[in-house]
Amino acid sequence: MTPGDTDFPEEDLEDLYEHAPCGYLSTRPDGTVVKVNATFLDWTGHRAEDVIGRPFQDLLTPGGRIYHQTHVAPLLRLQGSVKAIALELLCPGGRRLPVLVSSDVRADASGTPVLVRTAVVDHTERRSYERELVRARKAAEDSERRVRVLHRAAAQFAEATSTAEVVAALAGILADEPGNAGAGVWLVDPDRAALVHAGEDGPPAASVADAAVPAAAPVPLAAAVRGHDVVAVPTPAAAEQDFPAVALPMHRARVESLLAVPLAADGGVVGAYQATFRRRRGFTPEQLELHRTLARQAGAAIERSRLDEEVRHLAQHDPLTGAANRALFTSRLDQALADARRTGAPVSAMFLDLDGFKAVNDGHGHSAGDDLLVEIAQRLRRVVRPRDTVGRLGGDEFAVLCAGADPAEAAHIARRLEEAVRAPVAVAGRSVTVTVTASVGIVVHDPGSCPPASAGQLLRYADAAMYRAKALGKDRHVMYDTTFGTELPRLTAQGVRATLPG
Repeated sequence: MTPGDTDFPEEDLEDLYEHAPCGYLSTRPDGTVVKVNATFLDWTGHRAEDVIGRPFQDLLTPGGRIYHQTHVAPLLRLQGSVKAIALELLCPGGRRLPVLVSSDVRADASGTPVLVRTAVVDHTERRSYERELVRARKAAEDSERRVRVLHRAAAQFAEATSTAEVVAALAGILADEPGNAGAGVWLVDPDRAALVHAGEDGPPAASVADAAVPAAAPVPLAAAVRGHDVVAVPTPAAAEQDFPAVALPMHRARVESLLAVPLAADGGVVGAYQATFRRRRGFTPEQLELHRTLARQAGAAIERSRLDEEVRHLAQHDPLTGAANRALFTSRLDQALADARRTGAPVSAMFLDLDGFKAVNDGHGHSAGDDLLVEIAQRLRRVVRPRDTVGRLGGDEFAVLCAGADPAEAAHIARRLEEAVRAPVAVAGRSVTVTVTASVGIVVHDPGSCPPASAGQLLRYADAAMYRAKALGKDRHVMYDTTFGTELPRLTAQGVRATLPG
């Protein structure tokens, strides 16, 4: 190769400059454009006469101008060059062109800047690529978050031992969603044809729904249950159009959007939840599918917990009357005695036997006897205190636990039990009316004056008092006294005298 091989005609060098694969500009130190190549003009759509003589920063978007003034120009003065600075050019018609700008300052022999040469590279494809990377990264992060949410839900639902615990776990998971204002859970009540509020996380007002929502109500919750799918209300305007009934509550609660999601299980829809958000949400298909999956998990967990609760209930309750069975009653009595040792409060136990039950069974059949037992159990539960326990120990024998009841209060409760039993009962399809009475034995355990006792001991004492009530004429209550057996320790100073007639 000879030196002549590198000599290019002047017109070729000019063509190389004009049609280079990047834009070229030359500016004075104050930024005024003095030269620009055709590539730059082609990219931007400017004419040469519109560019030359103007400050370079005037060719930038408003944000680009500020950045150029505050960052690029100071760096250029300080360093003499800048490399690959991301800016946006403002083209005719308002189009924006993302570019990378590199500039070098040229100085004269004395070191005084005389010219700035700038290369401009079209950044459109790279910007699109970077944005795609950002979108992909966000999608991956969202996917990872969805997986974490579902894993958390699966773990917490598996640990839940009751419907209430499932509801609490679900509300907590929903409350942790970014931007969440509140979350509430409602369960279907078939008897009321309504959704009944079961739990929430967040301010009650943010739930934007009543405690009881009729199944036919024109609100998102009921619509989600009726349609068996997610109902999204992304904006207040959408609420005004589709669900006017919730538009005002949303405004008052400062809620901008909401989701109502049915809780589906194999047996059908068991409820729904509603999540509200402070800002407007454009719910993506992925977000909606996350809520569908979460709701399916919650629905299955609620159905499982209800089955477990039903099994536990059957194991601890009399199948005929629904009263506590002997095992549950004894367990609660033992717990009451343990609490009494700690607090010093008395514990009362009653043994109740129906007078005349055998005559009903023999005269009207076992079905009538069963009707009588069911009605009596319901009456007993209605007249005792809310915290008391009514149990059926077998046959026509019932027991009542009254924690904290002293002898006077126990006697008062016993009289209410007797009155409840004494009222006529319709049996055999309400074709026959029968009347029975109750003999009630009471034992009051005072931990401050009595030796420790077990549930079994107290039931034996109450049973002995009940037999004394029968011996004294039935339809009465008797409080246990040592006169019923010298082998039994004295538990109370009360005796049978208070219950004797006259």
